[in-house]
Amino acid sequence: MGHETDCQACRAPHGSAAPMNRKGRRAMRRLVRNRHGSAAVEFALVTPLIVALLFGLLEVSMAMFTQSALQTAGRDVLRRVAVNTMPFAGAEAAIRAQVPSWLGDDLTVTLNQTSPANPATNVYRVRLQAPMEAATPVALFTRGRSWSIQTEIEMKQELPFAETPA
Repeated sequence: MGHETDCQACRAPHGSAAPMNRKGRRAMRRLVRNRHGSAAVEFALVTPLIVALLFGLLEVSMAMFTQSALQTAGRDVLRRVAVNTMPFAGAEAAIRAQVPSWLGDDLTVTLNQTSPANPATNVYRVRLQAPMEAATPVALFTRGRSWSIQTEIEMKQELPFAETPA
């Protein structure tokens, strides 16, 4: 039969790797057709992307909240100063009390007024600035970047209320 030199079952010279290749091909076909575990592999591939998207969304949301909080605090305090219900000297402390606590000492508050002696032309200005890294407590994607959140508010001083004699 010539089994020593020629294998009829595999049509290849005896001792070659062809019978193993045939078994390997069958195993590969079975593996490709087998769908068990494919959901786990897909989950493993997609999960890091979804987690990164979730944390990115959280970080952007926190930055937007911080921006809004800076604008609100600056506007509210400057309005109280402009209508003469709060002294100008206490404005920075009042702003720092209203902003999110995670900003801490990273918040830069710059206050000035154009002509303090003349309420008719005096304009109050406040500039609030915080590094983006401090603006979000998570800081996964903004760490090490030089981005900052800032807002500037300007308000004219109201003239003191003068009662007219009756």
